[in-house]
This record gives sequence, C-alpha cells and structure tokens, in this order.
Amino acid sequence: MVQQALQIILSSLFITLSLTVCLNPSLKADSVKVGIGSYSLVRPPDCDPLPETIFSTSFIKGATPTNQWWSSLVWEKYSQNLFPHPLAINCNQRGLALAYPGSGIVGAGGHIMGGGIGETGDFLVLHSNVAEFPDTRLADYSDWFITAEFRKEESFLRSTFGHGSPYVFNRIGGGNPVLKFAHKPIVWSGEEGDSIFGITVRGNHYGVFGANGSSWTGSKTNIFINKSSKGYFTVALLPDAKEATLARFAECAHHHVVDTHFSSKPINGQLTTKYRFEIEA
Repeated sequence: MVQQALQIILSSLFITLSLTVCLNPSLKADSVKVGIGSYSLVRPPDCDPLPETIFSTSFIKGATPTNQWWSSLVWEKYSQNLFPHPLAINCNQRGLALAYPGSGIVGAGGHIMGGGIGETGDFLVLHSNVAEFPDTRLADYSDWFITAEFRKEESFLRSTFGHGSPYVFNRIGGGNPVLKFAHKPIVWSGEEGDSIFGITVRGNHYGVFGANGSSWTGSKTNIFINKSSKGYFTVALLPDAKEATLARFAECAHHHVVDTHFSSKPINGQLTTKYRFEIEA
C-alpha cells in the first residue's frame, strides 16, 4: 500500500514538472544541459544583477573568477578586507592598508572571532604624488598570489601578495613610496637615510626594504618616504624584532613573486601535490 502510494506521488510530480516545462518553453530555451543536470542562462528574479564594471586591468583576459578570497577586488571599486594570511589587507582610495590580525583573533568554545583592519591597518602603503586613487584593479593573479593596481593617469602603485607570504612586493611609478603608520613606530634597526628598517607598530614587527641604494626619510615620525628612482620596494611581517631575522628576510625581499601554480596527481592511492612559484629579482 505504501509503495503504491509513493508511486502515485512520484508519477504526479513527474507529470507536473513535465507540464511546467511544456507550458513554459523559456525554461528549456534558457538552460544548458550538462550530464544529467543543467544550468540557467537567466538570472533568477531574486538575485541581484552583476556589477556593470569589472575592476581589472586590460592584462586580465577571459572570465573573471568570482569565488576567490580576493573577489571583492574585482566586484567593487575598492576591496573589502582581504585575508591572504598571515597578513590582512585592504585596498582603498588612499592605497594599501596592511595589518597582522593574529593578535586580535580569539577562540572561545565552538567559534573563532576576529575583526577587520579598516582603512589604516598597522600602516598604509601610499604614493607620494597621489592623494586618492579613482579605484583599485586586479592586475594579475595566479594560484595563490595576486597583484592589485592603483593608478591615476601615469602614476601607479602595484602591490603583489598571496597566501602564506609575509611579503608584500611593490612597484611604483610617477612618484615615491610613502609608508604612513598608525602611530610613530618603534625603530629597532636602521637610521635616517638607510634603505632597510626594522620597526614595531601596534605590537607587530615589520621589515621595510627600500630599493638597493635608496634611502628612507622621516624615521623619527610616523611617515616614511623613500627616495629612489628604481621603482620597487618591499614590506614584510616579521616573527620577532631581531637583527638576524631582519637580515634573513632582506635576502629575499627583492625576489618578487610573479607566478604561482600547484598540481595534484593520484599515484597508487597516494595524492602527490607539487607547488611551483616563479620569482623576478
């Protein structure tokens, strides 16, 4: 009896669905069959439309990924908070805000809580000749690194960062790098005019690496300005405030990551994953 009733219900459901498709041919015309499933070519009525502008440079070709940790960078004029970890990053009209969120993340019971970094973070990476950029755009991406571009006419700042990297590699044109700290940092390595500094701000330690032969000024204030014509510099989160650590990070500070890729292959019941990255020194 139960089986017979179930058959009647399923038959009725099949007839209803068949009639719906027949009476509304647009459901068939606006869908694409894939295997035993399908997807619609029409936006559901309760779904917001896609933005008219995709914030990417002409270097980006093809479809834009929409499910990445950095996707707000292409959907919005300026990004939401991005968490490549260990850094937290925010792209805003002034430039790039960086912070280390680790000390602000707490665990309690069955949840983990942490906050955003706002538009200032521990410090801002700025451009000496641009007070406000019209937008931020995705300039490049690979498997776990991206490049964000700030541009106003011929002046630009390109910042490259990614998952698991304490470094933010930067290129700049039409001006000089400026670092504006949340407050006057503690300088524990470097003197006025040096190209490399070790600083602590809001309890977090950073290495500041100007281009080879460049000089930072303003080291006794909360605004550092780099004098250089070479167009590159790097900042990095450090695990401690030790000279040896700063020196170790300096060795790789100007080896900019330009591509990342990983591949996985099952072999005899084991999954082998290879990670590859390319650098430009």
